[in-house]
Amino acid sequence: MRMNKLIISSTETCAATSQWIIDISLNDEIICSRVPLNLPITHAEESEIVWYLERYSQSPFDADRAIQCIRLLQRYSDALFDQLKLATIGPRINLAEMQGCEAETLMVDISESSGTTSSIHQIYWELLEDERLWLGMVRDIIVRRRFTSDRISKQLEDFRNIQNHDKLAPWRPIVTGTRPSSFNFLLVVAINLDAANPEVDPAVGLASLAALFQEIEQSSGSRIVLEVVRPGTYAAFRKHLQLSTEKHGRGYFHLVHFDMHGAVMKRPTRGTTEEAIPG
Repeated sequence: MRMNKLIISSTETCAATSQWIIDISLNDEIICSRVPLNLPITHAEESEIVWYLERYSQSPFDADRAIQCIRLLQRYSDALFDQLKLATIGPRINLAEMQGCEAETLMVDISESSGTTSSIHQIYWELLEDERLWLGMVRDIIVRRRFTSDRISKQLEDFRNIQNHDKLAPWRPIVTGTRPSSFNFLLVVAINLDAANPEVDPAVGLASLAALFQEIEQSSGSRIVLEVVRPGTYAAFRKHLQLSTEKHGRGYFHLVHFDMHGAVMKRPTRGTTEEAIPG
């Protein structure tokens, strides 16, 4: 099987913070250069998407609004696909297949120059994994975000400066006989993110996780693999674990972190024990 690699790279930011200049390469060959890219939605529409992704699962009663958000996400992905003219890579992938290589997987890497003033990572690039867009050109599409080391260092420094962060107990690595090539981490976020009714600031937990990831990489050399349960519900968590077991086998995740507003409790019901997560 041939792994095709598509790189979408931001070379500069335009005067408007929601406009970028993009270079696109396929298998180390530049196929489009200096392509203008605009944010596919308005700020008001982005607020609706944030509501759908972060808050709808906590209060899933406004079904009509959710349906409108789903349609908005589809329009978002269509606009992103069209602006970057990604349909033009189809013949190049088919050519690779004709040469005797099965091009079943397309790896899409998103990167940016360190000098850009507005990050392209604010774009929902994962929407490009929608098979509907590619019309059978490839079987699997995987989107990965690439961050420069200086940007990661700046984020870690910002996390360390969070108020009261120094009160958090430092993590100490567990010494084992073998060093895994990757440290697989699962994050479950189920807290109220409504600014009008705030709970614990999510940045407090992220600060500890960022420090943990850095120490794991430095002490063991393991690559961090982070997956996030979406939406942050118990049913979605169980489904994520089931799919992970089918794909990787049992015991894939080394650590699961719950950032929750509830608690897992056990209460007797007619002589049995039932587990529940109160909302």
